[in-house]
Amino acid sequence: MCGLGLPVDAGPIERWAAAIAESSGYRDVGHTVELTGTCPDCRSEGAGGGM
Repeated sequence: MCGLGLPVDAGPIERWAAAIAESSGYRDVGHTVELTGTCPDCRSEGAGGGM
C-alpha cells in the first residue's frame, strides 16, 4: 500500500452528518470519515502477477 491520499467532495457527507445530528438533537457535532482501498497504480502492479 503506497499511502496515497486524495481529497473528496465532502458535501454529501456533510449534509448527511448535519441531518443525522438534527434528527437526533445533537449540536456541535464532529465526525471523521475514512475510506481505504487500493490506488490505480498499486492495482496495476498487482495485476501483473508480481505480488
